[in-house]
Amino acid sequence: MNSIFMWFLFGANTAPIVPGPQYIEPPVSVYEQSAWSQWDVYHGNWFDISYPSSFKPVASNFGRSVGSPSADGAMFISPDKEVTFYVYSPLWTFDAEISDIALSPASETVVADSRSYDVCDVTHYWIIDANDGSYSRSYVDVIQRTHDGDEPCDVGSYEQKIFGVRYTDQDAYDRYYDQYMKFKNSLIQYAD
Repeated sequence: MNSIFMWFLFGANTAPIVPGPQYIEPPVSVYEQSAWSQWDVYHGNWFDISYPSSFKPVASNFGRSVGSPSADGAMFISPDKEVTFYVYSPLWTFDAEISDIALSPASETVVADSRSYDVCDVTHYWIIDANDGSYSRSYVDVIQRTHDGDEPCDVGSYEQKIFGVRYTDQDAYDRYYDQYMKFKNSLIQYAD
């Protein structure tokens, strides 16, 4: 700023302003703006979860929770249909098979399946590939039973959540990985 302008704004005794180092925000691509800044919240029966607003939400698993016709799960389909995110978060855990992610033996094969145990928690990972190679589906099912320190696990009190992602190929999975992690980490589960 010139000194006459400074004198006009702030008076005759104003010291000149010397510019210092400034942080300049790097330009953000249109892809980054649409991918990261625009998220919506999906309200399930007993959960809320954030998802990219460009994805199409589809409710699933109706009527599995006690006392409500709302959905215990949902799928979120990307605009290019290269990935679908999945969440299942019921009020209570059900042992019955969840039909919308069940294996279709005529057209799919389980290629990985493992479980891990930690005190009262059980985590089940599995990957399903289409026999024709057109997609893969990866899931993690987490059952967390409550306990107090050295006390045994409370068999009747636990939470379950299943996350999944269906992807057309590894490139699609890699491209959407950060969004999928943000999706998973946004889950809020409610109790009665």
